Parts: sequence; structure tokens; C-alpha cells
Amino acid sequence: MGIPFQVWHQQQQCVVCEGRTSLAASQVPCDPWFVNQGALYMGETYVLAVPTGHGWRATAVSFVVGEVGQVQLELTREEGHATLQLLNGKAGSGHWSELLPLPRDLLILVRRAGEEERQGRMLHPELAEGAVRASVDVAAAGAVLLAHERYVLALQPSEAVLGATAEVVLAGGGPSAPAAAVELRVPRAWRPAVVALLTTVDGIALPAGIRLRALT
Repeated sequence: MGIPFQVWHQQQQCVVCEGRTSLAASQVPCDPWFVNQGALYMGETYVLAVPTGHGWRATAVSFVVGEVGQVQLELTREEGHATLQLLNGKAGSGHWSELLPLPRDLLILVRRAGEEERQGRMLHPELAEGAVRASVDVAAAGAVLLAHERYVLALQPSEAVLGATAEVVLAGGGPSAPAAAVELRVPRAWRPAVVALLTTVDGIALPAGIRLRALT
């Protein structure tokens, strides 16, 4: 899609040319086209600027035509915010286990989509004891979240929980913009069966048909 930019005369505040980058690299040239019968006059001061949006902060640099051969503008990525909503994997199902508290030793890998796992940051949510749901700031993992990027949040499997993932695309808008919200259901680990063996102290045979009930 490219990064939009404008060049305007500093004193007259008139846009003389504009454009959008067409390459993807760490350093890209601007290919402007003139508007408003624009011109770059020798000795005049102009401003090259990138507006806020498209994942970038507003940035500008002034230059005098004839004094510089190349104008370089260093861009800064716009950061986003995300809130992770953790809840029981059975929440809303009516199953008795939906009221079980979330395990407290959860680990969640936060990484940008397309990156390798080793490039991600591990998030260890601080959960209140007995909580069945929790709201967590994703940036608490120490990761810098970039606006207009897609992130993967992967719950790491353990003895208490199964693995699960959720994805979120962060919006821009600066620090005052509302945080993106993403829900991650935490599935509890389980075992296929528990075998109970009943014995008697005196060795007398137990009658057949004894019924058992397992309670949590």
C-alpha cells in the first residue's frame, strides 16, 4: 500500500508535491508528483512530511533546495495496545467446570504473525487467586506492539492446561486510542480415566455393583 508523504513550501504552507512509496525495504525512495502547479525553487525552504496513520507516527524534516542533494526522513513506527481477556475454556457452556478458577501459572507467548517463536516474548499473567476470568495488558511481556500488525498469542501447554492460540490486529491512533481486545479461552488439561481400587481390611469379598461418585 505504501507510505504517503507530502512536500510543502514552509513559508507559504502550500503543498507542492505528494506521493506514496512503492517499495518494501528498510530504506525506500520517494517518487513524488507535483500538484498545485508546484515547483522546488532554489534557495527556498520546504518540508517533507509523513502524516500519522498507516502504522507510522507523524514525522517531518525541513530542507533548503540547493543546499542538500538528498533529503532523508527517519520514520518511527506507531505503537498499538492490546488487552487479553482470559477465561475458562468451558465458560458459557453450562458445564460444571466453567466455575473452576484459572490456573495461576500460565505462560503466553506473544509474537508478531510470521515471526519465529524465538523472536516472541513470554507473558506471565498475574492472576488473582480464585479468578475465573482476567484482563491482562499484553505489553506487560515487555514487547513493543506495532500498530496495524497482526499478533499471535499462544498459551503454552502444561500439566494444568492445554495449548490454545488467539490472534489480534492492532489499530493505530496513538496512546489515547482504545486498546484492541482479544479473548483467549484456557482449556484445562484432563486425563481419560481414573481407576479406583476398593479393598477390605478383613479380606472379605466386596459385593458386586458398588457405585462410585467422583466429586471435585
